[in-house]
Amino acid sequence: MAKNAGIRASLIELWKRTILVESKDKDKLYINGEGNTYPNEVEGVINNSPTASSCAKIMAKYIAGAGVLNETGELYTYAQLPIVNPRNNLRITDIIAAGSRSLAYQNGVFIHVGRSIDPKTGTLERTTLEVLDYARCRISKEDANEAPGRIHYRDFSKPLKTFSGTSKTDGAIPDLWYYPYNNEESVVLSQIKKDAGDDFTGDLLEDIKHYRGQVYYLNLTPEYIYAVSPADSVYNDADSEYRISAYTNGEVRSGFLGKTAVITAGLDEEAVLKVEKDIADWLGPEGSNAMYHLDIDGDVDIDKVLKIIQVKGQYDEKLFSGTVDRLKANIYGAFNNVPRILVAGADSSLFGMQSETYKQMKIFYSEQTEEEREKLQECLSYLGFPVTIEPIAKEEKIIIEAGGSDNPETAAAQAALKGSVGGVQGILGIQASVSAGTTDFESAITILIEIYGFNRTIAAALLGQPEITT
Repeated sequence: MAKNAGIRASLIELWKRTILVESKDKDKLYINGEGNTYPNEVEGVINNSPTASSCAKIMAKYIAGAGVLNETGELYTYAQLPIVNPRNNLRITDIIAAGSRSLAYQNGVFIHVGRSIDPKTGTLERTTLEVLDYARCRISKEDANEAPGRIHYRDFSKPLKTFSGTSKTDGAIPDLWYYPYNNEESVVLSQIKKDAGDDFTGDLLEDIKHYRGQVYYLNLTPEYIYAVSPADSVYNDADSEYRISAYTNGEVRSGFLGKTAVITAGLDEEAVLKVEKDIADWLGPEGSNAMYHLDIDGDVDIDKVLKIIQVKGQYDEKLFSGTVDRLKANIYGAFNNVPRILVAGADSSLFGMQSETYKQMKIFYSEQTEEEREKLQECLSYLGFPVTIEPIAKEEKIIIEAGGSDNPETAAAQAALKGSVGGVQGILGIQASVSAGTTDFESAITILIEIYGFNRTIAAALLGQPEITT
């Protein structure tokens, strides 16, 4: 079957995403996609699509959560957060945010781990973290002992240019690589000695200055050597949305959009200039009530002298209406079923009658991104930086008060009523009614207990000691 240049991938690639080893590469790297540019292509198509880019940002935000909890279960302030990369002044939440974005776009993240030596004890410590640009990372083939391959880091969308001798050639791209993560002290010491080379002294404080560090690869689709992006199944949908937008823009910029043509015949040069000027004065709302008089010979057919034609616009805004809705629905589903309301934004009604719906959608999507959030949390803990990420939204535990309902559904309804605007207004109305003498004090207590679920102590405190109007 002949290859179609307009198709993104062959049938074989779509159903069996085989990652090959580049035979010509001296480092035996596993290539990521046809042309070794899969991560670049995925990120490009996501960024080109308004819906996909919004979904990716929402997904990254919900994976990162609301912050990091301290030992007492409270959120750290930014100033309290530990710095995990002194060189770039990065805190642990900066690493979480960058890692979450990589997971939302690529379903994987490469994290560089730096080492240092405790000058007092002489022991190795994991001291720095940095999230690498995913598109620049490739893995080399395992060695003869099946040990994991190195992680190479460069721009794979450009041909590799190596350094010549001690001088750098123009446009040279350094071929950087790092060791795969391994916390065995003997392995790390061996790597430090190897990187020091001829400058090895045996003094760890000096030798570690040459150490390149290690990289840990978190792959959320471990059945593949490289992660498959959340947008992989909707690659064509995201691209179609972009192309529909490009088509619309082209029609608006260069197509017929209700143009007006004025045709004249047999007029002298002076009359032509007068018509051009007068017609120009008609344009816009200011000339809508203007009267126009053009004097011609009595035996001349007016339709053959001056004719105005309204050219119908070519663009039909309903042309892709159904298609766009279907594309959006597919993209929402690919990014862990992100609710449309979180992407498109909330209108004013969601903060009134439907505010509870918006809250539930936030809770729902926090649960949908729970696996990614927990995997990132476990990864950071494994690398020596234990954290507890607080979700953006979660189910509130219903506490049944004495005097309230023992039925969980009723208790939940009472809790929702107490937290709503209407519920607060109802309590204010009861207070006013008691003060006016319209409602008996004990009757008001009963209402607050039965309808709102307050116990008697809280209900009496809400009513206070009202002044009864005589």
